[in-house]
Amino acid sequence: MVDTKDNSNENPKPTFSYEKDGEVVEVDANTFSDQGKIQFARLLDYQRDLGQLQGALIKVQLDIDDNANNTERRKKWILDNEINKTEEETEVKEAEVVDESGEETKQ
Repeated sequence: MVDTKDNSNENPKPTFSYEKDGEVVEVDANTFSDQGKIQFARLLDYQRDLGQLQGALIKVQLDIDDNANNTERRKKWILDNEINKTEEETEVKEAEVVDESGEETKQ
């Protein structure tokens, strides 16, 4: 695990944490070799990217669910109102029209 702790007003201290014998061990990443520091920086990038990707995945799943629901609703409407409509449903006997003044009239 990677952490950047804020110890007072100093710059955050980059810390690499791992578990050993049931205890969490924290190591200052500044003590790493140059190659270790590069690996640590990439690990930070991966953790950030993972959080962003997980958030994007949730959004995409919600969009897929919304799309599926809308698709089913529209299919049902077409079946009910276009394909399986009865003759009685197509005849309009009386309609109410509301003019701009808000008064109702019957036609």
